[in-house]
Amino acid sequence: MIGIDIVSIPRIEKMISKFGEKGKNRFMTENEKKWALKTSSIAGIWASKEAFSKAIGTGIGKEFNFLDIEILKNKKGKPFINILNLSLKQKLNFSPSCPPLGFGNNKFFNVVMFYWNNFYFHVKTLHQLVNYIFFVSFQLFCY
Repeated sequence: MIGIDIVSIPRIEKMISKFGEKGKNRFMTENEKKWALKTSSIAGIWASKEAFSKAIGTGIGKEFNFLDIEILKNKKGKPFINILNLSLKQKLNFSPSCPPLGFGNNKFFNVVMFYWNNFYFHVKTLHQLVNYIFFVSFQLFCY
C-alpha cells in the first residue's frame, strides 16, 4: 500500500502563527515537538501522518487520528513511524522497527511517501516524486 501527501509549508506556518501551541497539539505528540523545531519539519510530520493514513486505507477520521502515531528520528536522523495506538498496531501487524518513510522538502512544499512493504526511498523534489510514480505505475502495468 502506498500513501502520498504534499503539504504547503507556508500553510502550516500560517496555521502555527494563528493557533500556536494549541494548533500543534491537535496533530503533534510531545516527542515530535522536541525534534521538530522548524516549520518544514512540522509540515513533514503533518504530511507523514496523512500519507500513513492513506496507505492503511482509512484517511484521518474515526478509525485513525493524528495522535495514533508519531514521527521520530533514529540516531542517524532517518524518520520512522512509532505506532502509539495498540489496537491499530495489532490490527496492522506492524513490527517495532516499523514502516519506511521518505520525505523531502523545499522552501514551499513538503512531500512524503509511505510504502508499507519493507521498502524505502527518499523523495528530494516533486520532480523525483512524479518520476517515481510514473516508474511504479509502469512497473505495475508491466506485471
